[in-house]
Amino acid sequence: MYHHTQPASHLTIFFLIAFFVLLLVVWAGIREGEISSESMEDQVLTLSLMGIAAFIMLVVLSLFHSLTVYDDGDCLNLRFGVGLITRKIPYDRIKAVKTARHPWWRGLGMRRMPGGCVYSVAGSDVVEVTLKTGQFIRIGTNEPQVLLQVIESRIPSQAKPERRFL
Repeated sequence: MYHHTQPASHLTIFFLIAFFVLLLVVWAGIREGEISSESMEDQVLTLSLMGIAAFIMLVVLSLFHSLTVYDDGDCLNLRFGVGLITRKIPYDRIKAVKTARHPWWRGLGMRRMPGGCVYSVAGSDVVEVTLKTGQFIRIGTNEPQVLLQVIESRIPSQAKPERRFL
């Protein structure tokens, strides 16, 4: 059984630094609390918005801090972060699979693209799964050859053409 988790190291570092900077600004704003009563409302609003932004950053980080890809026998499963965002790809719906490169400017996370979608948290190496419907799914991984072999070994074998000898 295949089970691999790819961490989103750069994303995690970025969000943690931004989160702590926001906390420092909020903390400094609270300590600076001796301002006239007219601007107190503005200060409360600003600090509240910063607190909400920090909370949203933590939620996004918990949802996308990693991408876990695992095999359960019948399906290839994808799970972001804590597991609230998942996708199952039944092996019997897969037509073809290959390794590919996903350009950095196309972004990370879950993305819709013309003809398919992408699930990735880091790097540009992906395994591209083409479904029988013609759509593709790009799965980001830091071990593309291993994932490719796992998927190829699970795709139901198709009828092989007869060989005729003349």
